[in-house]
Amino acid sequence: QISHVLTAGEIVGLIAQGTYPAVSHQQLSSSPSSTVPPDNLIAFITTNNEIALISPDGTGLRIIAPKSNQYYSFSGPVWSPDGTRILYKGEERKDSLRIQTLYMYDIRTGETEQILQETYELGELVYTWSPEGNYIAYSPAIDLIEGDLPTAVFEPKGIWKYDLSTKAS
Repeated sequence: QISHVLTAGEIVGLIAQGTYPAVSHQQLSSSPSSTVPPDNLIAFITTNNEIALISPDGTGLRIIAPKSNQYYSFSGPVWSPDGTRILYKGEERKDSLRIQTLYMYDIRTGETEQILQETYELGELVYTWSPEGNYIAYSPAIDLIEGDLPTAVFEPKGIWKYDLSTKAS
């Protein structure tokens, strides 16, 4: 039984401190930060695995990451510290491979930018914002240590920093 779900920020934070926790598949999660975005918008995952925004009163539903096919889904929306951007992950399954792509949506412009893409058989792409919002910390693959899904145990494989000003890791 899992007593605490680790957010991507907690996992990346532990890795940055030199701690490489073994985490189960059920513990991997990218959760919204405590940032209050413009107009108090709520970012969420629809039942169709799309990323959407909505006002707290239930008006203004806007799909920001529409699903393109049955093999593609989105997850893990995380607000930037200033509440103007959202990171989220897209995943496509091709044969035995999982192709995960990290995207950034800008609330001010309505534009989406692809940040990076990783391909592997098992594992998760985890990510979080730097406190200032000018970098993205991420672990591109978490390798399987033991077990089968949904109780598999994974090990983080390094941490990288993506610089938003230079668009490079």
